[in-house]
Amino acid sequence: MRSNPEDLDERLHDDDARKALTQKLEAYAAFAKKYGVSSRRRGPVEIDWSDAQRIDPYGYPIRLVGLSTVWVSDASDGREAPHATDPFVPNMVLGPAQIRSKVDGTPDDELLFLLTHHPPEWYHRISVDTLSSALSRKTHIHLCGHVHDASARAVKRFGASLRAVRCVAGAAHGSPSEGDHGYAWGALRWNAQRARWEVGWAPRVYRPDPEGMYPMAYPLDPSGYAWEEIDLAWTPPPVPNSLPNPPSSSMRWG
Repeated sequence: MRSNPEDLDERLHDDDARKALTQKLEAYAAFAKKYGVSSRRRGPVEIDWSDAQRIDPYGYPIRLVGLSTVWVSDASDGREAPHATDPFVPNMVLGPAQIRSKVDGTPDDELLFLLTHHPPEWYHRISVDTLSSALSRKTHIHLCGHVHDASARAVKRFGASLRAVRCVAGAAHGSPSEGDHGYAWGALRWNAQRARWEVGWAPRVYRPDPEGMYPMAYPLDPSGYAWEEIDLAWTPPPVPNSLPNPPSSSMRWG
């Protein structure tokens, strides 16, 4: 399946094969059941899922999409062979149907939040191409982890409005012996002075001595955020928000 992501779709479509693959993720499913969307649903946890919501008080539409990057995962993740160190091989698999079943057909006015554990640099090239194609017309924020250094980037095509932002949302870590670990918060606001919607990213690092959460060495505003414009088909909120601090009506996550 690592050589052809479409093989994963065939396994996930087969009830017996999907059940076998799901069994190895039972511990994760039990953990996830306690939080977020899963905690509000009855029955088994969906490993890949989609959930539409609206932001109060103005009813702005968002969609949360979670895609598992570890349906196929073992000691060969990112490697030619188990326990090999070099070279790095992007071989984590997202099936084309797995992606499109959760992304295609979603309303254009939604802001889509894509949640994955691994970043795209770890994906098989077919998975990267399929995901890029599926998201190309969607205004979206991709939250991922599994990296050693927290980062964020905005993706813009020439002649087009900014529709894509990717942030390391957590799980930024060093070696097991290191005490520092990275985390990040995010926010979405209407900037009345510039008449635009903006995404904020607030990277932090936990340090045990002295214990606390500290801003990372990035250009951040006084509130600890870096802001980037994002194109949204939403009307501005009725009451302009004050700046430079994040407005109380902004949406935040972390």
